[in-house]
Amino acid sequence: MSLPEMVNKAFEALFDGQDGGVSVADITGYCCKNLGRDVPKSAVMKVVEQMCIDGMCYSTIDDEHYAKI
Repeated sequence: MSLPEMVNKAFEALFDGQDGGVSVADITGYCCKNLGRDVPKSAVMKVVEQMCIDGMCYSTIDDEHYAKI
């Protein structure tokens, strides 16, 4: 599974409907666990930023928390 697909799955698994969204650190941890390898936070952030550009997610309480649309 690709990193963008795994980030998408992480949003679905971790988002609990709260306004605070999901932290990039939690998404990174989810990806590392489920991909079975280290994934740099910067790589996850790049995917999340692209998802924001594509209108798939947005920043919530700060630059470290996002929610999927």
